[in-house]
Amino acid sequence: MKAKKRPAHLITAGERDLLREEFLGIMYSNFLSGKDSEFFDYDTVDKNEEYDDTLEVEQDFEDKYFEGDDSNDSSIADENQEINEESEDELDIYMKHLENNLKREENEKFHEEFDE
Repeated sequence: MKAKKRPAHLITAGERDLLREEFLGIMYSNFLSGKDSEFFDYDTVDKNEEYDDTLEVEQDFEDKYFEGDDSNDSSIADENQEINEESEDELDIYMKHLENNLKREENEKFHEEFDE
């Protein structure tokens, strides 16, 4: 049995679905971009406070503020840790210096006692 050839001007169901999705995507994009002002009055939506979700906007603002505050706290903690590490390094240097001085003094005392 020979498969029927479809006419060149007809498309398959899959092609039709793909073209439909592409068309809808373009239409949604145009609408959201404000390119349909010829067919839709965007001001009726944009200037209507009933459509504004002010509670969500305020919550987002607070979340962003406090998230920024947390990052600020963590950066301060990082700075404090760096300062502590630097202080430890300086302290280590100072302690080594003291140890060296003590050893030198002990050596000097030993030699003084030995020479006497």
